[in-house]
Amino acid sequence: MIKQQQINNVQGVSIMTKFQLNITYKNNFICNSDSWFYFKVLKRTEKSVWIQQMNADGTIRSCEKLLRKKIDIYNDIENCKPMGSYSMNPILSADRAA
Repeated sequence: MIKQQQINNVQGVSIMTKFQLNITYKNNFICNSDSWFYFKVLKRTEKSVWIQQMNADGTIRSCEKLLRKKIDIYNDIENCKPMGSYSMNPILSADRAA
């Protein structure tokens, strides 16, 4: 399970799920639930995350570049759009560790 960090909020304490270094996250496409993709977090700052696409067995996919993506927060969970922003784009979420 991913370690969750507590962040103070104006109304109290809420739990924020953040991307962790060297953890592989997975998700699938909304239009094809059988097609899974995996990304490993290699570096992060407060606003950005650097990820690299992986194979299901944990090896780096050939010719895959290190991607820098902006972190968005939805329902106290960090997420990013590893393949760009378009209709039905996949979203990588910090609560979906592989």
